[in-house]
Amino acid sequence: MKNPSIAILIIAVAIVAGLIGFNIKKVAQAPKQMACTMEAKMCDDGSAVGRTGPNCEFAECPNVVNKGSTEKVLLGEFNQPIEMLVGEHYAFVEPKFFLNVYKINDGRCPADVMCIWQGEIQVTIGAYNGSVGAGMQDITLGTVNNKTASVSGYLITLNSATKTSATITVQQPGTIK
Repeated sequence: MKNPSIAILIIAVAIVAGLIGFNIKKVAQAPKQMACTMEAKMCDDGSAVGRTGPNCEFAECPNVVNKGSTEKVLLGEFNQPIEMLVGEHYAFVEPKFFLNVYKINDGRCPADVMCIWQGEIQVTIGAYNGSVGAGMQDITLGTVNNKTASVSGYLITLNSATKTSATITVQQPGTIK
């Protein structure tokens, strides 16, 4: 070559073009960050879930367990915790009082999801004073909110719950402290 500065200029342009091409490829291969829309999906239990994760998919609805009722009636004891499964009926004697767990709704935050609130398990109970079906009252207790409810003077307390069972204590009127 007659002019070495032209050769240097061509080499410099080639290097710059190579660097630009490399950076364009690197940017194109970088994982894309996505902002999820603020839509909500209505669940069967009436609650709503938002979008989450790298693909902005809707979070799973809370599990609702509702196996129906059994014919067997178990004997409960006042002031003693009892573990009740969905569909079980418990009778308390002297005076007569009946409990039945209709459903358990696990609305806790899944372990692999970042949530604003921890969520809770809610237990829907049928409470009967006297004979079965007389004075029936449905109540919903939670592991965080509404842990207790009063039905005909009886205090019903949700001690703990899992996806399939609830531990409940019933206190008679006049024994509540």
